[in-house]
Amino acid sequence: MAGLALTTDLGLDSAMSTATKAASDLGFEVPKLTERQFRAKRGSLTLSWLLPPVTPYCNFLVTVRETEEGCVEIVLERNTPWWTGYFGVRGVEQQFDKLAAATEVAVGNMGGRVLSWRHF
Repeated sequence: MAGLALTTDLGLDSAMSTATKAASDLGFEVPKLTERQFRAKRGSLTLSWLLPPVTPYCNFLVTVRETEEGCVEIVLERNTPWWTGYFGVRGVEQQFDKLAAATEVAVGNMGGRVLSWRHF
């Protein structure tokens, strides 16, 4: 999966609640996987086959972790529904970009800072 990692000065718990709230505020379902990981989901796998540009299937993995340097990262990984063609994939990329931007704003609203972005 492609994605990005935002390094922040927030603590683990604050970063997790911030990331969850950012996704929820954008209308994503946010089923929790572990204490530090959840999915940000929107759309339907079935509908993405029929109407890819209209109904992008977003199934993003969000993980909050501490780095070896002691910093906290919010890692966002996006799915790439290749079967939907260019327009379907582009729709997912746009939703991912919105989630990343909303997460950065949410970190600021919690009194934190995004120290760096790392794309992978």
